[in-house]
Amino acid sequence: MERARKISLRDMQQTPTEIVLFERGLDEGYSGILVSFHKDYSSYSKLKERMKQYPFLDLSATTNFIIDLKDQIHYRYLTFSTLASNLIEMEEKKKIGAP
Repeated sequence: MERARKISLRDMQQTPTEIVLFERGLDEGYSGILVSFHKDYSSYSKLKERMKQYPFLDLSATTNFIIDLKDQIHYRYLTFSTLASNLIEMEEKKKIGAP
């Protein structure tokens, strides 16, 4: 696992990537998550092909979820300011001992 982490970090530093999150985790049937942003489907397909070069990744149980950020209907826009506000609020609650 340590070898895989080093290879991934090296490659992401050497080659610009669309990946914004790549972490291990626990779920029924899955062991990680990768979040990436792409200009178009072709860019997304190229990333999927690049992922095949890593023998330590089991891509056989991969599930994809694609959204169109140009869609007319949004339930909540993706913004990092929302994430930042949430993180700040959690830290403030932790400091005062609130749940």
